[in-house]
Amino acid sequence: MRAVGLAGVLAGYAIAAAWLQPFQPAPFVDDWVYAWSVENLLSTGRLEVLDFSSNLVYAQTLWGALFCLPFGFSFAALRVSTWVLSLVALVGVHRLLTDNGASPGAATLGAATLATYPPFAMLSFSFMTDVPLLALEVWTLVYLQRAWQRSSTIKLWIGTALAVIASAIRTVGLVPALAASAALLFDRPQWGRARGRFLIPLSAVAAAAALAWYQQDRIHEVANLTYTTNTPEPRLVALREYGLMLLPAWLPLSIEFMAVGTGLALAPVALAVGWPTGRQRRHALAAGAAGVGLVIAGHFTGGLHNPVFSSEGSWVSDELGAVVTLLPGWTPLVTDPIVIVALTLACWASFCTIAASSVRAEVTAGSSPVHWWTLGGLVLMTALLWLTTDRYILPFVPPALTLALGHGARVSWARASVLLAAFALVGVIGVRDRLAAEEAVWTAVNDLRLRGVPVADIDAGYAVNGWLQYAHPNQAPVDSNGSVDVPFVNGDAELPWMVAVATLPGTEIVREYPFARTWREPGSILVLRRAAASSAP
Repeated sequence: MRAVGLAGVLAGYAIAAAWLQPFQPAPFVDDWVYAWSVENLLSTGRLEVLDFSSNLVYAQTLWGALFCLPFGFSFAALRVSTWVLSLVALVGVHRLLTDNGASPGAATLGAATLATYPPFAMLSFSFMTDVPLLALEVWTLVYLQRAWQRSSTIKLWIGTALAVIASAIRTVGLVPALAASAALLFDRPQWGRARGRFLIPLSAVAAAAALAWYQQDRIHEVANLTYTTNTPEPRLVALREYGLMLLPAWLPLSIEFMAVGTGLALAPVALAVGWPTGRQRRHALAAGAAGVGLVIAGHFTGGLHNPVFSSEGSWVSDELGAVVTLLPGWTPLVTDPIVIVALTLACWASFCTIAASSVRAEVTAGSSPVHWWTLGGLVLMTALLWLTTDRYILPFVPPALTLALGHGARVSWARASVLLAAFALVGVIGVRDRLAAEEAVWTAVNDLRLRGVPVADIDAGYAVNGWLQYAHPNQAPVDSNGSVDVPFVNGDAELPWMVAVATLPGTEIVREYPFARTWREPGSILVLRRAAASSAP
Protein backbone atom coordinates (compact mmCIF):
# COMPACT_ATOMS: atom_id res chain seq x y z
CA MET A 1 0.00 0.00 0.00
CA ARG A 2 2.92 2.35 0.64
CA ALA A 3 3.72 2.41 -3.08
CA VAL A 4 0.19 3.31 -4.24
CA GLY A 5 0.70 7.03 -3.73
CA LEU A 6 4.12 6.95 -5.39
CA ALA A 7 2.64 5.10 -8.36
CA GLY A 8 0.08 7.88 -8.71
CA VAL A 9 2.80 10.54 -8.68
CA LEU A 10 4.85 8.68 -11.30
CA ALA A 11 1.77 8.08 -13.46
CA GLY A 12 0.86 11.76 -13.38
CA TYR A 13 4.41 12.70 -14.29
CA ALA A 14 4.42 10.25 -17.20
CA ILE A 15 1.04 11.49 -18.45
CA ALA A 16 2.32 15.08 -18.42
CA ALA A 17 5.38 14.04 -20.44
CA ALA A 18 3.25 12.13 -22.94
CA TRP A 19 1.02 15.17 -23.43
CA LEU A 20 3.79 17.78 -23.63
CA GLN A 21 6.11 15.67 -25.82
CA PRO A 22 9.12 17.60 -24.48
CA PHE A 23 11.89 15.50 -26.00
CA GLN A 24 12.86 17.96 -28.73
CA PRO A 25 16.20 17.60 -30.54
CA ALA A 26 17.52 20.94 -29.30
CA PRO A 27 19.91 22.13 -26.56
CA PHE A 28 18.66 24.00 -23.51
CA VAL A 29 20.75 26.65 -21.70
CA ASP A 30 24.09 24.98 -20.73
CA ASP A 31 23.38 21.41 -21.75
CA TRP A 32 25.12 21.82 -25.11
CA VAL A 33 28.38 21.88 -23.12
CA TYR A 34 27.72 18.42 -21.68
CA ALA A 35 26.15 17.11 -24.88
CA TRP A 36 29.46 17.77 -26.65
CA SER A 37 31.12 15.15 -24.44
CA VAL A 38 28.52 12.57 -25.46
CA GLU A 39 28.84 13.36 -29.16
CA ASN A 40 32.62 13.26 -28.91
CA LEU A 41 32.57 9.91 -27.08
CA LEU A 42 30.30 8.35 -29.68
CA SER A 43 32.33 9.66 -32.63
CA THR A 44 35.90 9.29 -31.33
CA GLY A 45 35.68 6.88 -28.41
CA ARG A 46 37.45 9.44 -26.16
CA LEU A 47 35.98 10.58 -22.85
CA GLU A 48 36.66 14.32 -22.83
CA VAL A 49 35.19 17.52 -21.44
CA LEU A 50 34.70 20.79 -23.30
CA ASP A 51 36.77 23.63 -21.89
CA PHE A 52 33.60 25.62 -21.19
CA SER A 53 32.47 23.07 -18.58
CA SER A 54 33.09 23.68 -14.88
CA ASN A 55 32.01 20.13 -14.04
CA LEU A 56 33.58 16.70 -14.54
CA VAL A 57 30.34 15.22 -16.06
CA TYR A 58 31.88 11.83 -16.88
CA ALA A 59 29.05 9.89 -15.24
CA GLN A 60 26.45 11.95 -17.07
CA THR A 61 28.32 11.54 -20.35
CA LEU A 62 28.28 7.75 -20.07
CA TRP A 63 24.61 7.77 -19.08
CA GLY A 64 23.65 9.99 -22.02
CA ALA A 65 25.74 7.91 -24.44
CA LEU A 66 23.84 4.80 -23.33
CA PHE A 67 20.57 6.35 -24.52
CA CYS A 68 22.14 7.52 -27.80
CA LEU A 69 23.52 4.11 -28.74
CA PRO A 70 20.36 2.71 -30.41
CA PHE A 71 19.82 5.55 -32.92
CA GLY A 72 22.88 7.79 -32.68
CA PHE A 73 23.49 11.10 -30.98
CA SER A 74 20.52 13.40 -30.49
CA PHE A 75 19.32 15.90 -27.92
CA ALA A 76 16.00 14.05 -27.89
CA ALA A 77 17.73 10.94 -26.53
CA LEU A 78 19.66 13.03 -24.01
CA ARG A 79 16.43 14.61 -22.77
CA VAL A 80 14.92 11.16 -22.34
CA SER A 81 17.98 10.08 -20.33
CA THR A 82 17.47 12.94 -17.87
CA TRP A 83 13.73 12.33 -17.63
CA VAL A 84 14.40 8.72 -16.63
CA LEU A 85 16.68 10.00 -13.86
CA SER A 86 13.93 12.37 -12.72
CA LEU A 87 11.75 9.30 -12.10
CA VAL A 88 14.65 7.71 -10.21
CA ALA A 89 14.85 10.85 -8.06
CA LEU A 90 11.12 10.74 -7.26
CA VAL A 91 11.33 7.08 -6.23
CA GLY A 92 14.39 7.91 -4.14
CA VAL A 93 12.67 10.74 -2.28
CA HIS A 94 9.75 8.45 -1.42
CA ARG A 95 12.16 5.77 -0.19
CA LEU A 96 14.23 8.29 1.78
CA LEU A 97 11.14 9.56 3.59
CA THR A 98 9.75 6.08 4.22
CA ASP A 99 13.05 4.93 5.70
CA ASN A 100 12.97 8.02 7.92
CA GLY A 101 9.62 7.11 9.48
CA ALA A 102 7.32 9.17 7.27
CA SER A 103 3.73 8.01 6.92
CA PRO A 104 2.60 6.80 3.47
CA GLY A 105 0.77 10.10 2.96
CA ALA A 106 3.80 12.17 3.96
CA ALA A 107 6.16 10.14 1.76
CA THR A 108 3.83 10.60 -1.20
CA LEU A 109 3.57 14.31 -0.44
CA GLY A 110 7.37 14.61 -0.55
CA ALA A 111 7.54 12.95 -3.97
CA ALA A 112 4.64 15.05 -5.25
CA THR A 113 6.26 18.25 -3.97
CA LEU A 114 9.42 17.55 -5.94
CA ALA A 115 7.51 16.39 -9.02
CA THR A 116 5.42 19.57 -9.21
CA TYR A 117 8.21 22.02 -8.41
CA PRO A 118 8.43 23.93 -11.73
CA PRO A 119 12.25 24.17 -12.05
CA PHE A 120 12.52 20.41 -11.45
CA ALA A 121 9.93 19.74 -14.14
CA MET A 122 11.67 22.12 -16.54
CA LEU A 123 15.14 20.68 -15.96
CA SER A 124 13.87 17.09 -16.24
CA PHE A 125 13.41 17.70 -19.97
CA SER A 126 16.97 18.81 -20.67
CA PHE A 127 20.52 17.48 -20.40
CA MET A 128 21.48 19.89 -17.63
CA THR A 129 23.37 18.47 -14.65
CA ASP A 130 20.81 19.41 -11.99
CA VAL A 131 18.42 16.45 -12.16
CA PRO A 132 21.11 13.76 -12.64
CA LEU A 133 22.96 15.19 -9.64
CA LEU A 134 19.74 15.21 -7.61
CA ALA A 135 18.96 11.59 -8.47
CA LEU A 136 22.41 10.45 -7.30
CA GLU A 137 22.26 12.66 -4.20
CA VAL A 138 18.91 11.22 -3.12
CA TRP A 139 20.10 7.63 -3.35
CA THR A 140 23.39 8.54 -1.69
CA LEU A 141 21.38 9.83 1.27
CA VAL A 142 19.19 6.71 1.23
CA TYR A 143 22.19 4.44 1.72
CA LEU A 144 24.02 6.73 4.13
CA GLN A 145 20.86 6.94 6.21
CA ARG A 146 20.48 3.14 6.15
CA ALA A 147 24.13 2.78 7.16
CA TRP A 148 23.42 4.99 10.16
CA GLN A 149 20.19 3.24 11.13
CA ARG A 150 21.49 -0.32 10.73
CA SER A 151 25.16 0.17 11.61
CA SER A 152 25.99 -1.24 8.19
CA THR A 153 29.49 -0.78 6.83
CA ILE A 154 28.41 -2.25 3.48
CA LYS A 155 25.70 0.39 3.03
CA LEU A 156 28.21 3.06 4.04
CA TRP A 157 30.43 1.91 1.19
CA ILE A 158 27.47 1.90 -1.24
CA GLY A 159 26.54 5.46 -0.24
CA THR A 160 30.15 6.51 -0.67
CA ALA A 161 30.32 4.95 -4.14
CA LEU A 162 27.16 6.80 -5.15
CA ALA A 163 28.69 10.05 -3.90
CA VAL A 164 31.71 9.43 -6.12
CA ILE A 165 29.43 8.96 -9.13
CA ALA A 166 27.55 12.14 -8.17
CA SER A 167 30.86 14.03 -8.04
CA ALA A 168 31.42 12.89 -11.64
CA ILE A 169 28.42 15.05 -12.47
CA ARG A 170 29.04 18.03 -10.19
CA THR A 171 31.46 18.52 -7.30
CA VAL A 172 28.52 19.30 -5.00
CA GLY A 173 27.78 15.58 -5.09
CA LEU A 174 30.54 15.10 -2.50
CA VAL A 175 28.67 17.01 0.20
CA PRO A 176 26.58 14.07 1.55
CA ALA A 177 29.76 11.96 1.86
CA LEU A 178 31.52 14.72 3.79
CA ALA A 179 28.38 15.11 5.90
CA ALA A 180 28.39 11.38 6.69
CA SER A 181 32.02 11.55 7.74
CA ALA A 182 31.30 14.47 10.09
CA ALA A 183 28.25 12.72 11.54
CA LEU A 184 30.21 9.52 12.19
CA LEU A 185 33.06 11.43 13.76
CA PHE A 186 31.10 13.78 16.02
CA ASP A 187 27.59 12.38 16.48
CA ARG A 188 28.31 8.66 16.76
CA PRO A 189 31.98 8.38 17.65
CA GLN A 190 31.79 4.88 19.18
CA TRP A 191 30.74 3.23 15.90
CA GLY A 192 31.99 5.90 13.51
CA ARG A 193 35.55 5.97 14.80
CA ALA A 194 35.82 2.23 15.26
CA ARG A 195 37.91 0.71 12.46
CA GLY A 196 38.15 4.21 10.98
CA ARG A 197 34.64 4.05 9.53
CA PHE A 198 34.43 7.84 9.34
CA LEU A 199 37.22 7.65 6.76
CA ILE A 200 35.12 5.57 4.37
CA PRO A 201 33.01 8.52 3.13
CA LEU A 202 36.19 10.63 2.91
CA SER A 203 37.49 8.20 0.30
CA ALA A 204 34.96 9.82 -2.06
CA VAL A 205 37.07 12.99 -1.94
CA ALA A 206 40.18 11.02 -2.92
CA ALA A 207 38.28 9.40 -5.80
CA ALA A 208 37.01 12.79 -7.01
CA ALA A 209 40.55 14.19 -6.81
CA ALA A 210 41.78 11.28 -8.91
CA LEU A 211 39.06 12.01 -11.44
CA ALA A 212 40.09 15.67 -11.55
CA TRP A 213 43.70 14.60 -12.15
CA TYR A 214 42.50 12.28 -14.93
CA GLN A 215 40.72 15.21 -16.55
CA GLN A 216 43.82 17.39 -16.84
CA ASP A 217 44.75 16.11 -20.31
CA ARG A 218 41.16 15.42 -21.38
CA ILE A 219 39.93 18.99 -21.68
CA HIS A 220 39.10 19.92 -25.25
CA GLU A 221 40.23 23.53 -25.68
CA VAL A 222 38.41 25.69 -28.20
CA ALA A 223 39.31 29.21 -27.11
CA ASN A 224 41.12 31.20 -24.45
CA LEU A 225 38.55 31.56 -21.67
CA THR A 226 40.77 33.38 -19.19
CA TYR A 227 38.59 36.46 -19.25
CA THR A 228 35.23 34.80 -19.93
CA THR A 229 33.07 34.94 -16.81
CA ASN A 230 31.50 31.82 -15.33
CA THR A 231 34.04 29.47 -16.92
CA PRO A 232 36.48 27.21 -15.03
CA GLU A 233 39.64 29.35 -14.93
CA PRO A 234 38.04 32.62 -13.74
CA ARG A 235 36.03 30.65 -11.18
CA LEU A 236 39.13 28.99 -9.77
CA VAL A 237 40.99 32.32 -9.66
CA ALA A 238 38.06 33.95 -7.87
CA LEU A 239 37.87 31.05 -5.40
CA ARG A 240 41.59 31.25 -4.60
CA GLU A 241 41.73 35.03 -4.29
CA TYR A 242 38.33 35.93 -2.86
CA GLY A 243 36.65 32.75 -1.57
CA LEU A 244 37.76 32.99 2.05
CA MET A 245 37.92 36.78 1.99
CA LEU A 246 34.26 37.12 1.01
CA LEU A 247 33.03 34.18 3.09
CA PRO A 248 31.83 36.39 6.01
CA ALA A 249 29.70 38.38 3.56
CA TRP A 250 28.42 35.45 1.54
CA LEU A 251 27.73 32.98 4.33
CA PRO A 252 24.70 34.81 5.79
CA LEU A 253 23.42 35.45 2.28
CA SER A 254 23.84 31.77 1.43
CA ILE A 255 21.71 30.92 4.45
CA GLU A 256 19.17 33.44 3.16
CA PHE A 257 19.32 31.78 -0.26
CA MET A 258 18.74 28.37 1.31
CA ALA A 259 15.85 29.64 3.42
CA VAL A 260 14.03 31.51 0.66
CA GLY A 261 14.69 28.80 -1.93
CA THR A 262 13.59 25.87 0.20
CA GLY A 263 10.67 27.89 1.50
CA LEU A 264 9.47 28.26 -2.07
CA ALA A 265 10.24 24.71 -3.20
CA LEU A 266 8.63 23.17 -0.10
CA ALA A 267 5.70 25.57 0.16
CA PRO A 268 3.17 22.71 -0.28
CA VAL A 269 4.81 20.94 2.66
CA ALA A 270 4.58 24.10 4.77
CA LEU A 271 0.85 24.25 4.07
CA ALA A 272 0.52 20.53 4.77
CA VAL A 273 2.14 20.63 8.22
CA GLY A 274 0.41 23.90 9.10
CA TRP A 275 1.52 26.82 11.25
CA PRO A 276 3.13 25.40 14.39
CA THR A 277 1.68 25.70 17.86
CA GLY A 278 3.17 25.72 21.33
CA ARG A 279 6.88 25.02 21.50
CA GLN A 280 7.16 24.67 17.74
CA ARG A 281 5.71 28.15 17.29
CA ARG A 282 8.57 29.51 19.38
CA HIS A 283 10.98 27.67 17.13
CA ALA A 284 9.37 29.19 14.04
CA LEU A 285 9.50 32.71 15.48
CA ALA A 286 13.13 32.15 16.48
CA ALA A 287 13.95 31.03 12.93
CA GLY A 288 12.25 34.14 11.57
CA ALA A 289 14.12 36.45 13.95
CA ALA A 290 17.42 34.77 13.09
CA GLY A 291 16.58 35.20 9.42
CA VAL A 292 16.09 38.93 9.84
CA GLY A 293 19.45 39.13 11.58
CA LEU A 294 21.15 37.19 8.79
CA VAL A 295 19.66 39.42 6.10
CA ILE A 296 20.83 42.53 7.93
CA ALA A 297 24.29 41.04 8.52
CA GLY A 298 24.61 40.04 4.88
CA HIS A 299 23.52 43.49 3.73
CA PHE A 300 26.09 45.34 5.80
CA THR A 301 28.93 42.97 4.91
CA GLY A 302 28.43 43.62 1.22
CA GLY A 303 26.65 40.47 0.07
CA LEU A 304 24.04 40.30 -2.67
CA HIS A 305 20.48 39.40 -1.76
CA ASN A 306 18.69 36.73 -3.77
CA PRO A 307 14.96 37.42 -3.86
CA VAL A 308 12.57 34.98 -5.50
CA PHE A 309 11.82 35.23 -9.21
CA SER A 310 14.87 37.34 -10.05
CA SER A 311 15.89 37.88 -13.68
CA GLU A 312 18.74 35.38 -13.20
CA GLY A 313 16.46 32.57 -12.09
CA SER A 314 14.94 29.50 -13.71
CA TRP A 315 11.43 30.89 -13.52
CA VAL A 316 11.31 34.60 -14.05
CA SER A 317 8.33 36.84 -14.58
CA ASP A 318 8.09 36.24 -18.33
CA GLU A 319 9.09 32.57 -18.81
CA LEU A 320 9.95 29.29 -17.13
CA GLY A 321 13.52 28.47 -18.08
CA ALA A 322 15.79 30.48 -20.33
CA VAL A 323 14.91 30.51 -24.02
CA VAL A 324 13.96 34.09 -24.87
CA THR A 325 16.05 35.44 -21.97
CA LEU A 326 19.21 34.29 -23.74
CA LEU A 327 18.40 35.77 -27.15
CA PRO A 328 19.45 39.10 -28.66
CA GLY A 329 17.09 41.93 -27.82
CA TRP A 330 15.72 40.49 -24.56
CA THR A 331 15.22 42.84 -21.66
CA PRO A 332 13.84 41.67 -18.30
CA LEU A 333 10.37 42.67 -17.27
CA VAL A 334 10.36 44.96 -14.27
CA THR A 335 8.41 43.43 -11.41
CA ASP A 336 7.01 45.72 -8.73
CA PRO A 337 9.47 45.60 -5.80
CA ILE A 338 6.53 45.38 -3.40
CA VAL A 339 5.44 42.13 -5.09
CA ILE A 340 8.97 40.71 -4.88
CA VAL A 341 9.26 41.65 -1.20
CA ALA A 342 5.85 40.14 -0.42
CA LEU A 343 6.67 36.87 -2.19
CA THR A 344 10.09 36.67 -0.55
CA LEU A 345 8.56 37.19 2.90
CA ALA A 346 5.99 34.49 2.13
CA CYS A 347 8.88 32.13 1.33
CA TRP A 348 10.52 33.05 4.62
CA ALA A 349 7.27 32.21 6.44
CA SER A 350 7.16 28.88 4.62
CA PHE A 351 10.74 28.16 5.63
CA CYS A 352 10.05 28.99 9.28
CA THR A 353 7.13 26.56 9.27
CA ILE A 354 9.31 23.83 7.76
CA ALA A 355 12.12 24.59 10.22
CA ALA A 356 9.72 24.24 13.15
CA SER A 357 8.53 20.87 11.85
CA SER A 358 12.15 19.76 11.44
CA VAL A 359 13.05 20.28 15.11
CA ARG A 360 10.25 18.18 16.57
CA ALA A 361 11.50 15.92 19.36
CA GLU A 362 10.81 12.84 17.24
CA VAL A 363 12.98 14.20 14.42
CA THR A 364 15.90 15.33 16.54
CA ALA A 365 15.90 12.00 18.38
CA GLY A 366 15.46 9.66 15.42
CA SER A 367 16.85 11.31 12.29
CA SER A 368 20.31 10.73 10.95
CA PRO A 369 22.50 13.81 11.55
CA VAL A 370 23.73 13.30 7.99
CA HIS A 371 20.79 15.41 6.77
CA TRP A 372 21.68 18.34 9.02
CA TRP A 373 25.34 18.12 8.06
CA THR A 374 24.36 17.95 4.39
CA LEU A 375 22.34 21.15 4.63
CA GLY A 376 25.23 22.88 6.37
CA GLY A 377 27.70 21.65 3.77
CA LEU A 378 25.50 22.86 0.93
CA VAL A 379 25.24 26.30 2.52
CA LEU A 380 29.03 26.46 2.84
CA MET A 381 29.51 25.28 -0.75
CA THR A 382 27.05 27.94 -1.93
CA ALA A 383 28.96 30.63 -0.05
CA LEU A 384 32.33 29.56 -1.46
CA LEU A 385 31.24 28.99 -5.07
CA TRP A 386 28.46 31.62 -5.25
CA LEU A 387 25.94 29.11 -6.61
CA THR A 388 22.84 31.22 -6.05
CA THR A 389 20.79 30.72 -9.21
CA ASP A 390 17.49 29.22 -8.07
CA ARG A 391 18.08 25.86 -9.78
CA TYR A 392 20.93 25.31 -7.32
CA ILE A 393 18.33 24.97 -4.56
CA LEU A 394 17.46 21.44 -5.75
CA PRO A 395 20.21 19.68 -3.71
CA PHE A 396 18.73 21.23 -0.55
CA VAL A 397 15.32 19.68 -1.19
CA PRO A 398 15.88 15.97 -0.25
CA PRO A 399 17.41 16.56 3.21
CA ALA A 400 14.92 19.35 3.94
CA LEU A 401 11.98 17.13 2.95
CA THR A 402 13.32 14.31 5.11
CA LEU A 403 13.60 16.49 8.21
CA ALA A 404 10.23 18.19 7.68
CA LEU A 405 8.16 15.09 6.90
CA GLY A 406 9.95 12.28 8.70
CA HIS A 407 9.03 10.49 11.91
CA GLY A 408 5.28 10.69 11.83
CA ALA A 409 4.75 14.28 10.74
CA ARG A 410 1.04 14.97 10.36
CA VAL A 411 0.11 16.40 6.99
CA SER A 412 -3.04 17.77 5.43
CA TRP A 413 -3.39 16.86 1.78
CA ALA A 414 -6.40 19.19 1.51
CA ARG A 415 -4.18 22.21 2.22
CA ALA A 416 -1.17 20.94 0.28
CA SER A 417 -3.20 20.11 -2.82
CA VAL A 418 -3.89 23.80 -3.45
CA LEU A 419 -0.23 24.63 -4.01
CA LEU A 420 0.58 21.27 -5.59
CA ALA A 421 -2.06 21.95 -8.24
CA ALA A 422 -0.82 25.53 -8.72
CA PHE A 423 2.81 24.41 -9.07
CA ALA A 424 1.84 21.62 -11.46
CA LEU A 425 -0.12 24.08 -13.58
CA VAL A 426 2.79 26.54 -13.70
CA GLY A 427 5.17 23.73 -14.60
CA VAL A 428 3.02 22.30 -17.39
CA ILE A 429 2.26 25.70 -18.88
CA GLY A 430 5.86 26.85 -18.50
CA VAL A 431 7.30 23.76 -20.20
CA ARG A 432 4.70 23.96 -22.96
CA ASP A 433 5.46 27.63 -23.68
CA ARG A 434 9.20 27.00 -23.51
CA LEU A 435 8.93 24.21 -26.08
CA ALA A 436 6.97 26.51 -28.40
CA ALA A 437 9.65 29.20 -28.10
CA GLU A 438 12.43 26.67 -28.73
CA GLU A 439 10.69 25.41 -31.84
CA ALA A 440 10.32 28.96 -33.19
CA VAL A 441 14.00 29.74 -32.57
CA TRP A 442 15.28 26.60 -34.27
CA THR A 443 12.87 26.94 -37.18
CA ALA A 444 14.23 30.42 -37.77
CA VAL A 445 17.83 29.19 -37.60
CA ASN A 446 17.19 26.24 -39.90
CA ASP A 447 15.37 28.44 -42.44
CA LEU A 448 18.37 30.76 -42.57
CA ARG A 449 20.68 27.82 -43.15
CA LEU A 450 18.42 26.53 -45.94
CA ARG A 451 18.73 29.95 -47.58
CA GLY A 452 22.49 29.50 -47.66
CA VAL A 453 23.41 31.72 -44.70
CA PRO A 454 26.56 30.27 -43.05
CA VAL A 455 26.25 29.30 -39.39
CA ALA A 456 29.17 31.64 -38.64
CA ASP A 457 26.99 34.58 -39.75
CA ILE A 458 24.06 33.83 -37.41
CA ASP A 459 23.71 35.12 -33.85
CA ALA A 460 20.80 33.20 -32.30
CA GLY A 461 21.59 33.49 -28.62
CA TYR A 462 23.47 31.46 -26.06
CA ALA A 463 22.22 27.90 -26.61
CA VAL A 464 22.21 28.00 -30.42
CA ASN A 465 25.54 29.78 -30.69
CA GLY A 466 27.08 27.53 -28.09
CA TRP A 467 26.12 24.33 -29.85
CA LEU A 468 26.44 25.26 -33.51
CA GLN A 469 29.50 27.48 -33.20
CA TYR A 470 31.50 27.03 -29.99
CA ALA A 471 31.01 23.27 -29.74
CA HIS A 472 31.73 23.00 -33.47
CA PRO A 473 34.37 25.69 -34.05
CA ASN A 474 34.69 24.91 -37.75
CA GLN A 475 31.35 26.80 -38.01
CA ALA A 476 32.28 29.61 -35.60
CA PRO A 477 33.01 33.27 -36.34
CA VAL A 478 36.59 34.33 -35.65
CA ASP A 479 38.22 37.60 -34.65
CA SER A 480 41.06 39.40 -36.42
CA ASN A 481 43.55 36.98 -34.82
CA GLY A 482 41.71 33.93 -36.09
CA SER A 483 40.42 33.00 -32.61
CA VAL A 484 36.89 31.72 -32.04
CA ASP A 485 34.65 34.67 -31.14
CA VAL A 486 31.11 33.52 -30.38
CA PRO A 487 28.47 36.02 -29.21
CA PHE A 488 26.78 35.18 -25.89
CA VAL A 489 29.50 32.58 -25.20
CA ASN A 490 33.05 33.93 -25.26
CA GLY A 491 32.85 37.02 -27.45
CA ASP A 492 30.73 39.87 -28.74
CA ALA A 493 31.14 39.68 -32.51
CA GLU A 494 28.45 41.53 -34.47
CA LEU A 495 27.17 39.01 -36.98
CA PRO A 496 25.18 39.87 -40.12
CA TRP A 497 22.10 37.88 -39.11
CA MET A 498 20.32 37.63 -35.78
CA VAL A 499 17.50 35.56 -34.35
CA ALA A 500 16.11 37.89 -31.72
CA VAL A 501 13.09 38.73 -29.58
CA ALA A 502 13.05 42.45 -30.39
CA THR A 503 14.28 44.81 -33.06
CA LEU A 504 17.72 46.28 -32.58
CA PRO A 505 19.33 49.48 -33.90
CA GLY A 506 20.80 49.15 -37.36
CA THR A 507 18.74 46.09 -38.28
CA GLU A 508 15.70 45.31 -40.36
CA ILE A 509 13.11 42.58 -39.82
CA VAL A 510 13.31 39.87 -42.47
CA ARG A 511 10.80 37.42 -41.03
CA GLU A 512 8.75 36.81 -37.93
CA TYR A 513 8.03 33.45 -36.28
CA PRO A 514 5.15 33.66 -33.78
CA PHE A 515 4.79 31.10 -31.02
CA ALA A 516 1.91 30.37 -28.69
CA ARG A 517 1.93 31.35 -25.03
CA THR A 518 -0.76 30.22 -22.62
CA TRP A 519 -3.02 32.95 -21.26
CA ARG A 520 -0.85 35.63 -22.84
CA GLU A 521 -0.45 37.25 -26.21
CA PRO A 522 1.65 35.12 -28.60
CA GLY A 523 5.36 35.73 -28.54
CA SER A 524 7.47 36.16 -31.64
CA ILE A 525 10.99 35.36 -32.78
CA LEU A 526 12.43 37.82 -35.29
CA VAL A 527 15.01 37.21 -37.97
CA LEU A 528 16.99 40.45 -38.23
CA ARG A 529 19.52 41.52 -40.82
CA ARG A 530 22.10 44.19 -40.20
CA ALA A 531 22.22 46.98 -42.74
CA ALA A 532 25.73 45.94 -43.78
CA ALA A 533 24.38 42.49 -44.70
CA SER A 534 21.76 43.69 -47.17
CA SER A 535 23.53 41.96 -50.04
CA ALA A 536 23.66 38.58 -48.25
CA PRO A 537 21.35 35.68 -49.27
